[in-house]
Amino acid sequence: MPTPQQIIQNELTRLAAERDFTILLAVESGSRMWGFPSPDSDYDVRFVYVQPREKYLSVFDHKDTITAFTHDGLYDYAGWDLRKFLRLASSSNATPFVWTRSSIVYREQLDFRARFGEVLTDFFQPGKVLNHYRGMTRGTYAKLDPTAGVSVKKLLYVWYHWLCARWTVEHRSPPPTTIQELLPMVEQDFVRNHIEQLIERKRTLLESEVVALDAPIQQFLAEEMERMEAWSTPKVALPERERVDALFREFVDVRS
Repeated sequence: MPTPQQIIQNELTRLAAERDFTILLAVESGSRMWGFPSPDSDYDVRFVYVQPREKYLSVFDHKDTITAFTHDGLYDYAGWDLRKFLRLASSSNATPFVWTRSSIVYREQLDFRARFGEVLTDFFQPGKVLNHYRGMTRGTYAKLDPTAGVSVKKLLYVWYHWLCARWTVEHRSPPPTTIQELLPMVEQDFVRNHIEQLIERKRTLLESEVVALDAPIQQFLAEEMERMEAWSTPKVALPERERVDALFREFVDVRS
């Protein structure tokens, strides 16, 4: 019986050979990366790939996203072409900064994360990323219904994205990818204990399990959701985009 690592490596190799691309980075995303998986959590494999040079010299646009599902959906693969990945990173989309900081790395070539950090860190715009995490927090919180029991998974999503938004405001840098690294920001013991208990419960519960939400936590969340709306960060000056083009050409040249 192959291990999850072997299954993932085999599928990445198959996809790359079948579609003629080179994987520069492949990581885990989702609840496993965030530090609160369930026994039945799927594997969210995300990767960055580069194609042969002639694909980028075409008059016509080529597909820049690849998705695949295997083993009844337990393994979910999604890859972005290098051009798309760098373009989104240069506009401070949160996803590239998440992928390059994942603590679970399946594959990496050419020191991709280090080179990414050297060039793209200065393109990080705290205001844009704050809006991303604030939107994720707000959207998931709005779906919670304490009167009917609350999904452990959704509740942890609220806490995780709220902490990421807060980190972005306080540190003005990409937040860590695990909730454990973010928890020290929570000053209230009863809130931190609540989150830690949720993490432990989720390790043994199915994804669909629900829990009761006590009144003090409900009140704290409601107050923080209101307070979060006022958070802001100053604008930052962006460097020349030629640096991103140079990085793109560097990896295309190596692939070719």
